[in-house]
Amino acid sequence: MLNQFLSPDTVLEGIRTTTQEHTASTTMSDQDPSVSPTALKKSPESEKFVYFDPNAYSWRNTGDWVNKAKPKSDEEANDLLMKVSLMESFLNDTFMNDWFYNTSLVITATFFAWFFARWGGGLAWLFIVLAFASTTYCVSIGRFRYNVRDDLARRQGFKNVETSVEHLEWLNTFLIKFWLIYEPVLSTTIVATTNQVLSGVTPGFIEGLSLNTFTLGTKSPRIDHVRSFPKTAEDVVVMDWKFSFVPDDTGDLTAKQIANKVNPKVVLGVRIGKGFVSKSLPVIVENMAFSGLMRVKLKLIQDFPHVQTVDISFLEPPKIDFVLKPIGGETLGLDINIVPGLTSFINDQINSNLSPMMYAPNAFQIDVQQMMQSVDNSAVGVLVVTIHNARGIEGSSSIGNTVDPYVKFSFNDDEEELARTEVKSDTKTPHWEETKFLMVKNLQDVLKMEVLDFNDFRKDKSIGTVSFELGSLEEEPRQTNLSGRISDENYKPRGELLFDVSWFPVLRGEKLEDGTIQPPPPSNTGIVTFTVNQCKDLSAKMSLVGQLSPYAQMILNGKPVHRTRRLKRTNDPVWDDSFELLITDRQKCTLGVSIFDDRDMANDPIIGSYNLKLDDLVAATSDDKNWFNLDTYGKVCLSANWKPIALTGVTGTSGITEPIGTIRLDITKAMDLLNLSTTRKIDPYVRVFINGFVRSRTYAFEDELNPVWNDVLYVAIQSERQTITLEAMDVEGFGKDRSLGKFTLQASDFIKKDDNGEYLSYEDQKLRQTKFQLGKKEPKGTLSYSVSFFPTLPIMSPEEIKQQKEVAEKEGKEDTKKIEELNDEPLKEAENKEISKKSEATEKPKGPKKLNLSLEELLEYSTGIIVYEISQADVSDDDTYVQVLFDNYNNPSFSTKVKKRKNTLGEHSDCIIRELEWSRIIIRVCEKKNPKDSEIISSVTIPTITFLKRAYDKSHTLELKSKNNRISQITIKALYFPVSMELRSFESINDMGTARFEIIDAKGLPAADSNGKSDPYAIIKIDGEKVFKTKTVKKSLNPTWDESCEASIYSRAFNKVEVVVYDWDMGPGDDDFLGSCLIDLSDIKIQHAQEMEMPLQGESRKSGSIRMRVFFQPHYVVRRQYTDDFGGAVGAIAANPVKGIATGLGKGVSGAGAGVSGVAHLGLKGASKLKGGVGSLLGKKKSSPGLTPPESHSDTVSISSKNSAVTTSMSSQARNRHAPSIMSTSSNSSDADTFPGQATIISAQGFAGSSHLQAKISILNSKEKELLKSRALKPKDDTVVWNETCNFKASTKSKIIFKIRDHKSLGSDYLYGEASLQLADLPDGEVTLPISSKGTIKVHVTYECLS
Repeated sequence: MLNQFLSPDTVLEGIRTTTQEHTASTTMSDQDPSVSPTALKKSPESEKFVYFDPNAYSWRNTGDWVNKAKPKSDEEANDLLMKVSLMESFLNDTFMNDWFYNTSLVITATFFAWFFARWGGGLAWLFIVLAFASTTYCVSIGRFRYNVRDDLARRQGFKNVETSVEHLEWLNTFLIKFWLIYEPVLSTTIVATTNQVLSGVTPGFIEGLSLNTFTLGTKSPRIDHVRSFPKTAEDVVVMDWKFSFVPDDTGDLTAKQIANKVNPKVVLGVRIGKGFVSKSLPVIVENMAFSGLMRVKLKLIQDFPHVQTVDISFLEPPKIDFVLKPIGGETLGLDINIVPGLTSFINDQINSNLSPMMYAPNAFQIDVQQMMQSVDNSAVGVLVVTIHNARGIEGSSSIGNTVDPYVKFSFNDDEEELARTEVKSDTKTPHWEETKFLMVKNLQDVLKMEVLDFNDFRKDKSIGTVSFELGSLEEEPRQTNLSGRISDENYKPRGELLFDVSWFPVLRGEKLEDGTIQPPPPSNTGIVTFTVNQCKDLSAKMSLVGQLSPYAQMILNGKPVHRTRRLKRTNDPVWDDSFELLITDRQKCTLGVSIFDDRDMANDPIIGSYNLKLDDLVAATSDDKNWFNLDTYGKVCLSANWKPIALTGVTGTSGITEPIGTIRLDITKAMDLLNLSTTRKIDPYVRVFINGFVRSRTYAFEDELNPVWNDVLYVAIQSERQTITLEAMDVEGFGKDRSLGKFTLQASDFIKKDDNGEYLSYEDQKLRQTKFQLGKKEPKGTLSYSVSFFPTLPIMSPEEIKQQKEVAEKEGKEDTKKIEELNDEPLKEAENKEISKKSEATEKPKGPKKLNLSLEELLEYSTGIIVYEISQADVSDDDTYVQVLFDNYNNPSFSTKVKKRKNTLGEHSDCIIRELEWSRIIIRVCEKKNPKDSEIISSVTIPTITFLKRAYDKSHTLELKSKNNRISQITIKALYFPVSMELRSFESINDMGTARFEIIDAKGLPAADSNGKSDPYAIIKIDGEKVFKTKTVKKSLNPTWDESCEASIYSRAFNKVEVVVYDWDMGPGDDDFLGSCLIDLSDIKIQHAQEMEMPLQGESRKSGSIRMRVFFQPHYVVRRQYTDDFGGAVGAIAANPVKGIATGLGKGVSGAGAGVSGVAHLGLKGASKLKGGVGSLLGKKKSSPGLTPPESHSDTVSISSKNSAVTTSMSSQARNRHAPSIMSTSSNSSDADTFPGQATIISAQGFAGSSHLQAKISILNSKEKELLKSRALKPKDDTVVWNETCNFKASTKSKIIFKIRDHKSLGSDYLYGEASLQLADLPDGEVTLPISSKGTIKVHVTYECLS
């Protein structure tokens, strides 16, 4: 018996048999079509091998199947059964069975028994060997028997599944208990859903239909048995289900269940008649019973929901029984089944309808995959069609007939009219010049423009149709001057139509590289899907019969646009009706709904209404708070889905969204940040998101886990419902920056309104501390910050000003007409009173009163939000970036990549302007998102106030010229919204700029060497970083250096300037410390060379003193940015670093508005409360006497071109990003682009007490070069006239410096002060510049680059 099981022939024969049975089983009694005919193939050699086609099974797609060469007819198949081992190749099959294994075991046991006996083992060793042998044999035979039993059970089970059925009593037991819980909920849901459907499909001759009662009883359905078919394709499941629902069968119920038993019952109410004269007649169906045998076939797939289709078919006609009482109700109702032949007739009708649909072999298929997929049938964009005119229209030639053409628009061959033009009377060459907006659901549609002839009493006659394929708009979204042939139904030409088309798709979110979805950019134009879902608790008092027949009317800006269907006799209607609307001004859009009761012939009374702003409805929908109280009784459920569209270049549309204010974030410091690096610390910075878009960010620290930024960030806010996200990031040298965690704030927590609807200012009184959260990890790192909100002034938009003017003119004409009419008749006192009452009853607008400000009045406000829209970008190169920067912000407020040379953008952005009179806007075209100077193709820098004068509420085109004279044109328009806030002193332009430090000499230094002398040198540190070092003076306690340097100061209030004196020592040891002192820059007067002698604090009591001269020139300074997160490439804004410069900012920072028209134009209006500054309240600007504002010469433009960078080297100290930018007088560099110019010193006035006044002119780029030293003249009446001129050649980043000295024959000259002019911002004509507080000079500078 055992040998038979172990025989390979027996095993192979069994496998052959199984394979044959499996192949034969593919032809089932039901001929299941799910088995692929190519699933099994036989080899050419008999039945020893069966080749499996991998393409027939789904596991080929998921496993590592390698489709190797198929077996050939002349070679043996490479199958596991045919592989032989080394032993099998030498022994016959007869010996390769149980005999071989048993013999090997006996021989092995005998050998070990002999071995142990040979070496002196006793009887105990023999028993040990026999024990091992017997154990091995028992384990082997036990495993064999287990495998045999398992194979037999599997074979038997496989046959049983095919032939027998499974009784699911466990499932029936569960259904009995679950049915009592689930059936009431199911019945209630069916009643509510069915009534809503019936109320909308009730025939006109019936007053109403309603499902009054529905219950399936207390006895649950039963699954009698299930039969499965295992021999199907791998992705197909086939089962036969026999089920029954017999509620009258009480044989298996207990006495308690019988007592509480409820039979199935359905009551349909049919109301006939009208109004009061109406009656509801119940139609009752009860005691329903049902049983049948159904085949269910599932088609499986790998993707969710893993079931593609479900096929259902009855293998035999189901048995159906019921009691039907159409009339008489419960009391007098009679079961019509007692009518002879009626029951069989009803069953025959049921079978005849079900047979072609789901009686075998027919099957009813449910596509589960398609049901799970949401079908979006909404608009994907807007098509703007402008009809100009038509020519050569051929109309009817009948006598007396005129051609009155108009154009009707539709898609494909759909008869639904989308829009139409005006009718032009009696012309064959009509001129329309009309623009229509059509919402497109599929860009593969065909636009049909049908030209028709209007008739007064007859049907309009079609002249012909022009077709336009929308698919061509994908490649060319804007197509103008198109000409289409008007063809009739026989394709005969009937004229020509001239038109333009423009395509504006819905803006979609962008998937970033880290997998997050960035939302689409905000836009004031777009498509809103307005949905009226349902109403509840409507007042029955509005109806004469207690039940309403309501319908809803959607309202846009006070005008009805859509009406829902009418639902009969329901006070809780459910419409779920959606309608898409094109919105050209989201901020001013108001949506509403009015609920009416349909009264057929009579006027329909209004039940209730509700109106709200579109922004409020969109926000309420996102918050799932879309139930609103009607103005009478009841509630209405509304929702709105907004899809932005950049609709540009179309009259009456605006993509600019008005801000309501600005959020100020004071980012102080972070502590214990998450360290993602394993070898060093991180380089952290914080960025700010508004609704998913990066709007601002701090500068980055290097190698720090506890950074202290003391940075101030401003972001514009358009709605109090916006979210503010602060995320800490780590700068990565290669690849994307990594997140360290983030947290979210709600703008509504800081934005509040008063009783008049005006927004209130808010400022945190203390620092907030919030932890960063990174995914599901524990919060790590704490940010210290504060939040403030400052609202914009409520001003009227240009459109509102225009509308107000038109209304005033119209009312003026009407008043004049009324006065003329009243003068013709005697005026009665009652009429006078009535007119007076009407004028007083004029409705006042809700909300805060808006100010009507002209552009000149707007520009008087120094702080505000500029919102701009770039509609067109025609660049000189493909695949470039268009970027916009302001002032000293190190990140572009706008950056977009354009792939073509001509681009219609329609994108907008905003930026906070702190001091308008000194603000600069930079528009550039560059090769990369984070460009170096050499990668900037072209750029233009202009004062923001000049930009607003040119582009306020109108499109303005700027030309950007590159070095090779290639032109780029950027079309842009802007609006300006003043902000009600006071700028803090350290945020003003007077708090930042360039400080010039002149180290003159030192006295009384302590002796550090053995010879009683010292070898002193001085260094200047800013925030602990060394920025300058003087030469070493040998053997002196009173050294004289006369050396100077310049450094960019980010904040006079926060930057710490320290001068340290050391004694130089030869050797590896540190130099000896002699003393140090601090310079408080906030005490330095701006634009005034202030000489000071400061005591040195050292180890000894007497450490001497140092004499210095400090000059501070305010201008915008950009912090160095070295990450690619936001596109803030400072190298494009600032001069390249030169030797001795500590950061990439360089000197002047001309591109960032650093050279703000020279020293004479700095530190004035709305600037600072620092010493020497001009403090002001940044609501309205205040004038500063003696200073010339930049708007007086605002027409100057700074142009930089590609390859204009300075190529220099940086020291290791210069690479530290925290140190400010410095420039030593010993430094030198060259500029690639230089232009000739001429400078003239004309005169000086007001320097009283000077003996001989002398002027010096120098040019400063990377180093200062003297151009002219004037004659030393004695003032006459406090006035000196030189009229001396010098020529120069310099780049646009250079500046001209004018120094005034009192020249002395004996002793050193005294420097009164200096003033400078930036070559990129030269004023026209003569300019008067103040020199300190002593006097003024008059100069004239010309520069060929600006001519």
